[in-house]
Amino acid sequence: MIKIEHPELDKIAEEYFDFIKETITDRAKIFKMILEQILNQRDNLDELAKKNWGTIKSFTKLLFKNKINLLKADELNGEKERRQELENKLKQGKKKDWVNDDVLQLCQSLSNEDKVKRIILASASDKDVNCFVIEVNNSFNLTKDKDNPTKDKESHLLINKIIDYDILKNTVPNEKTEKLIAYWLTERLNVNTCPYCNRSPIQTVFDNSANQKGLIRPTLDHFYPKAKYPFLALSFYNLIPSCYFCNSSLKGGEKDEDKDKDNEGKKNKVIITPKTHLNPYIDGFGDDAKFSFEFTEVQSQKSHPDNYKIILDSNKQKQVDKEKQRQIFGDNPNEGNVNIFKLEKIYQVHRDLVGELVVKAEVFKAQQENIRQFYQALSTNDSELYQFYFGNYLDEKDHNKRPLAKLTKDIVTEIIPNHF
Repeated sequence: MIKIEHPELDKIAEEYFDFIKETITDRAKIFKMILEQILNQRDNLDELAKKNWGTIKSFTKLLFKNKINLLKADELNGEKERRQELENKLKQGKKKDWVNDDVLQLCQSLSNEDKVKRIILASASDKDVNCFVIEVNNSFNLTKDKDNPTKDKESHLLINKIIDYDILKNTVPNEKTEKLIAYWLTERLNVNTCPYCNRSPIQTVFDNSANQKGLIRPTLDHFYPKAKYPFLALSFYNLIPSCYFCNSSLKGGEKDEDKDKDNEGKKNKVIITPKTHLNPYIDGFGDDAKFSFEFTEVQSQKSHPDNYKIILDSNKQKQVDKEKQRQIFGDNPNEGNVNIFKLEKIYQVHRDLVGELVVKAEVFKAQQENIRQFYQALSTNDSELYQFYFGNYLDEKDHNKRPLAKLTKDIVTEIIPNHF
């Protein structure tokens, strides 16, 4: 796994918050106004009628037991008719049992920009996310169940309406283009390979029009799943630009082949915690985990992929911190990034590259003085020589620029340990 690095990461996070904060706080204010009306705490129908009608329609469906069908905005002539429509329909509504003053207080809190900022910019290095969630819940007076605050399903529904992942489909404010926030974010982060696997390219590409319509971008994985942590659905350091395979096929679960046919196709549930998995905003594998290979001369051509088995293991030449060892490799099959993303198994499809690298590296090792003298005459450095000869980036900070950069370096430096 490759660490996500950017010289302006904190600045990007602040810009991102500025783009989404108004939508979040406005939604919370609309929810609050509807709740005040339902709970007979305030007559604010005139003010409410001026708000986003589509949002109001969506919110009222969530709050009532019986079906409340507000007319569409284009069927009403202005704010007076909207007010009358709201008054008539809200009187018919029977509020759900969980709609109470605590929920009203939650909406009041989420309309506070400073409190929302604490959520959106929550540090990726928080050691215990559960403690953070408890802190947030307590500050919002959300639940009395401090041991398991995220079990409150009704509150989840409300939070998901306010801190809504679909806000990323909005266009970037104050720009003349139609660039979506999600595309803006992945473009600014400029992570070109999946940090989880370092196998798949994940560039962000726009068309050439003035509108800058997005064509492709990375998926944004919730490191801590929004189903369990709804407050973190839009948190900057919880959104990991990643490839589809890591986000959906692997981290999202896979078919359990050991189960009987009645359970076929059901997803395994992997519990993500800071102690058991590594967040790429915090760290990458670095040299704590290394790719290596076993060679079995099955084919006469040395570079043939059938001659190789790729191994991903702890670096035997250094003492790896126990906590990080668990985050990378896990103490059981449900822990560790290597396990959740099936890295060693999936990397076997790149045995052809390993074969090529081994042959190239052995030639380089035998002729390195001659090769080095040649490149010195061209006024190049080791990084440029490495990139030209082995086709990838040498420095770890550049490994997010091209797929298979870590595999390439680990194999090359295993054969030529003292040159690069």
